[in-house]
Amino acid sequence: MQNFTEATDVAWDRGIRRHAFSTNHSFPRHSHDEFGLGLMTAGAHRSASGHGPVVASEGDLITVSPGEVHDGASVDRRVRAWTMLYIAPSTVASFCIDEDHWGREDNELEFSAAVVSDDRARSRFVDVDRLLRSSLPRNDLQFEEAVSRLVVPMVRLRSRGDQPTHLGVRRVIERLSDDVASTPTLSELATIAGVSRFQLIRAVEKKTGLTPFALLKQNRLNEARRLITAGWSIAEVAGATGFSDQSHLTRCFKATYGVTPGALRPASPRTLSGELQQRKSCPGGRGNRAALLQRA
Repeated sequence: MQNFTEATDVAWDRGIRRHAFSTNHSFPRHSHDEFGLGLMTAGAHRSASGHGPVVASEGDLITVSPGEVHDGASVDRRVRAWTMLYIAPSTVASFCIDEDHWGREDNELEFSAAVVSDDRARSRFVDVDRLLRSSLPRNDLQFEEAVSRLVVPMVRLRSRGDQPTHLGVRRVIERLSDDVASTPTLSELATIAGVSRFQLIRAVEKKTGLTPFALLKQNRLNEARRLITAGWSIAEVAGATGFSDQSHLTRCFKATYGVTPGALRPASPRTLSGELQQRKSCPGGRGNRAALLQRA
């Protein structure tokens, strides 16, 4: 069977992005800046996750937390379908902040399970999805109530590792997040960390789930996604995020996320100054790095 990926009905609303997928494409190991919450609508899907290997079938909810490395493939190589809601970490935190045991930064929250088989949770997902797709004027109270009822019961405080990360390794992880346009050598990174090249590869992979090169590529894709949604042209984004050209960015983007960069372009392009202001006011804007540094 020919491999294909299709994403439709991209919708945005108050920190929530919607994608509907129908594909037998196998997604490589990657992560997202946002919380991802989806409903399987056909077929079956298997993936590696922060909770271990999981399988989800029609009717199951699937989740992924910011910075959680995962992949995805069809169980039987047939087309499977699902709808995903990608929710900004700051949006999730805003719904949890009034809970007695929350009041935390957005990078301290995670989904408590990778697959959820629960009729009530499924019904709440359908309610939020229906409101996102509705052409009727939005009732803010109804929408915020629906999102809160769906998300809050499914998140928990992010578990912390017993062992602190080596300071040098933390510096390498920050370096690979802060400067995505350049490509350092493994020797340069090992010097920053103060360990051997082989030790660095193992340490970064243990901390983030990705090797240094894979982590840099993921950070480039995360930054590309942010700039595209801010209204930058795809060619400009490719040059600013270390990809050789627009075609290179498009190939990597579609292989990882199942959609082309153009699918994320906003209807009304925003300015760079607006993007910079949004980052200052939105603590979840760089959530992936913080999430990685929180992991064991």
